[in-house]
This record gives sequence, C-alpha cells and structure tokens, in this order.
Amino acid sequence: VILFTDGVTEARDGNDEEFGEERLIAAAVANRACSAPALEARLSECVASFTSGSLQDDATLIVVAVD
Repeated sequence: VILFTDGVTEARDGNDEEFGEERLIAAAVANRACSAPALEARLSECVASFTSGSLQDDATLIVVAVD
C-alpha cells in the first residue's frame, strides 16, 4: 500500500511539469519486487531526482507491506 500527499504528485521539475500519478505508478511498478522500506526510498529518490532536490511543497510518502 502506498500513501502519499499531493506534494508528491504535484512536485514540479525545472520545466514546471508535475511528477504526477502516472510517474509514481510507473516507478512503483518498476520497483515492485522491493521491500516496503526500499520501495519508499526508491520512490523518494525518483521524486527528488525529478525536482532536482527542490520540492515546492511538503511531501509525505508512506509504503506499507500487507501480508
């Protein structure tokens, strides 16, 4: 389960393009074999890379494993 605030999907790059839900989903699918902590780290890295480390809003991302 992935929980996130709009600060994640509305994060913008230098061209004022939003990270968006599609990128978040694509990154989650690409890293679906990871553990919950590793997936959270990878998704956070994707957002940070997209924004060049400059978030304009607060962002919260939580990944929970459900067995």
